Amino acid sequence: MILSDEEIEQLGMSATYPKIKRTYALVNAFTHYSEDFEYDEYGNPLEMIRLGLPFTEDEAYSYLHPWATRLPFESFPTPGRLGTTQIEQLNSQYFEYFQNALNALEYGEKSDENLEYMVNQYKAKYIYWSMRDGLTKETFKAYVSAFITEHTPLAMQWFKKLMGKISPSSFKEAVASLGAKVR
Repeated sequence: MILSDEEIEQLGMSATYPKIKRTYALVNAFTHYSEDFEYDEYGNPLEMIRLGLPFTEDEAYSYLHPWATRLPFESFPTPGRLGTTQIEQLNSQYFEYFQNALNALEYGEKSDENLEYMVNQYKAKYIYWSMRDGLTKETFKAYVSAFITEHTPLAMQWFKKLMGKISPSSFKEAVASLGAKVR
C-alpha cells in the first residue's frame, strides 16, 4: 500500500493491484467489527456482528464474489433499519427476473445466460446489507475463515514478488521504521 504507481508497474503488479486494495479494505472491515444485541419477539437476545464496509452496494460483487457468495449465512434483519429496508428493495428488484428464469426452466426453455451472474450479484448485495445490519456470530466466523482461505495464498504471492525486489537491508530498515526490533 506504500508503493507508488510507478513502483507497482515496475513490479508487474498493476493488474492485481485492485484486488490488493480490496483485500486490504476487507481485512480492515473484519478487524474493526462491532458486536451488538437485539432481542427477538420472545425477549431472547440475538448476538449480532456488524461490519462497516468501505465500499458501496454497487461494488459488493467485486469485493465479495466468489469467496462470500458461495456460503450459506444467517443475518438478523431488523424492521426500520437501513439494511433491512435495502434488502426488501433488493428482493423486489430481483424477484421478477428470477421468477422469469424459473418459468423458463419449468417450460424447458433455456434461461438467460446471465442468470448465474445475476444470482451472485444479488447475493453479494444481500450479504453487503446483512453485514451492515447484523450477522450471526457463526456466519461472521465463516466469512472470516473463507476470506482468509481465499486471500492468504494471494497475499503470499504478492509478498514473494515484493521480497524478490527488495534487498534484505531495505527490508530490515522498513521493519525497524515501524518500531519493530530487527536482529
